Amino acid sequence: MQSIRISEEELVVSLGDAKAYFRILHEEEDALIERVLRSATEQAEQITNRVLKRATFLLTIEDFSNVTLERTPFVWGVSVSYIDNAGERVLLPSTYYNVSIDDSARATLSFVSVPDDYFGSIEITYDAGYEKTPAQIETYILSTALTLFENREHIVVGTMVSTKVANLYKRLLDSYRVIPV
Repeated sequence: MQSIRISEEELVVSLGDAKAYFRILHEEEDALIERVLRSATEQAEQITNRVLKRATFLLTIEDFSNVTLERTPFVWGVSVSYIDNAGERVLLPSTYYNVSIDDSARATLSFVSVPDDYFGSIEITYDAGYEKTPAQIETYILSTALTLFENREHIVVGTMVSTKVANLYKRLLDSYRVIPV
């Protein structure tokens, strides 16, 4: 059971902010800069287990069992639908379920009752992610993206990459890490 992102994925750090941080004035490498920004953002999301920019997700389940919405931080905006006996998708009224949020902003959806005409395929749509990404996470993305951008060749003669610096940047994400249950 995995939530699928159904809204357009936006950059957490804008191309303009990244170019200013990278000190680049031209446009010839914009596509590469966007690619390293996406890569750094994906890495930050994997490390923290959080959605860094607000997005909409879809989770499909088979029955009305309680379910944890694994994408955090959870943002109010849940809708639940199901297939009824006539084969039509029906929106489930919010009186049929409760949503609770834990300290790590992870939500659990608990069903109070099951509709009489339930036949199958329950879809839960919800929003998760930051409205404004914390500055520490943006700094991590910028520094990681810059490192990827500057070190895009596999071997650069006469250079050395410091693991201390890489580990320092990774520590910026420590206080935002959510451990999956």
